[in-house]
Amino acid sequence: PGEWTSVWSECEKQRAHHEAFVELLRRAARETGSAVLRACTRFYDNPTEVDRARAAFSDARPGSVISLSVKGPVVEKRSVQAFWKLHYEGALSQRTGKATGECLVSGQMGPTLPTHERVKGVAGLGGEHSGAALMSFDKEAFCSYGWEQSQNSPVSPRAAMAYVLALNHLLNSENRHRRDIGGIGFLSWTNRKLGFDWYTWLDAGDPREIALMSRYHPRSRRRRTRFFMAGISANGGRLRLHYWVTDSLARVKMNLRDWHDQLRVDWPWAHNPPPIRFRQIEQAVAGHGSTPGYCTLALIRRAVEGAAQPLGLAILARVLQRLRCTQVSDMVQLRVAAGLIRLCLNDLPGRQKAKRGMTEIGAGLNPACRVPAYVCGRLMAEYESLHRASSPDMNASVVDRYFALASTCPGAAFPRIAGLARYHLRTLRHENAAAAYAIERRLTELHQLLPPACPYPARFGVEEQGLFVLGYYQRKACSLAQAVNRRPRHDSSSQPGRGEAE
Repeated sequence: PGEWTSVWSECEKQRAHHEAFVELLRRAARETGSAVLRACTRFYDNPTEVDRARAAFSDARPGSVISLSVKGPVVEKRSVQAFWKLHYEGALSQRTGKATGECLVSGQMGPTLPTHERVKGVAGLGGEHSGAALMSFDKEAFCSYGWEQSQNSPVSPRAAMAYVLALNHLLNSENRHRRDIGGIGFLSWTNRKLGFDWYTWLDAGDPREIALMSRYHPRSRRRRTRFFMAGISANGGRLRLHYWVTDSLARVKMNLRDWHDQLRVDWPWAHNPPPIRFRQIEQAVAGHGSTPGYCTLALIRRAVEGAAQPLGLAILARVLQRLRCTQVSDMVQLRVAAGLIRLCLNDLPGRQKAKRGMTEIGAGLNPACRVPAYVCGRLMAEYESLHRASSPDMNASVVDRYFALASTCPGAAFPRIAGLARYHLRTLRHENAAAAYAIERRLTELHQLLPPACPYPARFGVEEQGLFVLGYYQRKACSLAQAVNRRPRHDSSSQPGRGEAE
């Protein structure tokens, strides 16, 4: 009996909602005199046609939207929109009461709303299925000077309706304005209908898309097109605004091009390597788990706003920590990490780089760089080449054993590595004297770049650790490129897999 009572109550509730909708439709037809709305009322006055329509949509999924159409959707008719606007504002005005104030949005004096409608579509961002409120005051401590509820942040009914409807529209995934990354929903739009998708440019898998970025210049006429983006999430019934930016569309595209330029590092198997994808960047920062929200926000801010929002040492430290916990021999992962490290180091202030003896870091090897950390990275790559040449069937290379220690405490690691190198040189001289001579000559040249008094510092800071990784990768990529060029033409397109010898 209890179950039947519940079903009966639900049926009565749906019937009441239907009758209220039809009555509102009749009222709209009377007040607007619209022939379209009168046609809709005649449809509902004919129960047979209503039953036929209900049967036609019997297989519709829950939550589906079904709209009336008379030579086009009824909701798109101007007379219907004008009626609904007045009806909605009238319903809001009944909630305003006698509270008045200066609207924080428009700056005009007038009635203000005590409560605002909830923003829908934030269940996947930590919010409730019923929605979340952007402005909400529900504690006695918030009732300062006798203000209650949203009188603490007065907003007019029109402005409150506008921002709620706008957010609901942007949060609708079908409108392609929303991108959920790292638990944050990034909502973007422009003041013109251009169909611009910033994430497609950020995650550009096609080099031709990156080439198109060079066509835009901040001083061109396209600067009149404005780009807006907000990053939001929810905590239960409250909406959180993490990020807001507005800039010219041309400048945003220039910043996205700079993002890809700074991530680019030499790739031995292609003159124009494929761009580094954003999901690869996230993996370099957080591995296979979920990327922390602050990391996602920092990466996107750097891509959209350019060097004005540098990544900082926190992201660099995470990349280095992740790199020390993975296989350094994986050239694909190492390339992504090296590109992100190059971006982080080039974003450092000029004074901080000058203190470390650093200059702008290029995509390829810099033989003239005498910064000890960079030279030590190149030395590590040469020692690895020596180890592989003398012991092709080795189980663990010198990089597998000493990379983490050498990148943080070179003074403790490199004397041990040098001792192993002398043994491997003796072994290689018996098998391939020319190769042994070439490697020994390169090692000597690199040692001459280090300061004689203290060639190996006791410890490396975060910036030096990044330079060490770049020196290692760029020396390794240069050696691999030379080996690829020496191969027969039909083998030049092959790429080594995980851990393959140089």
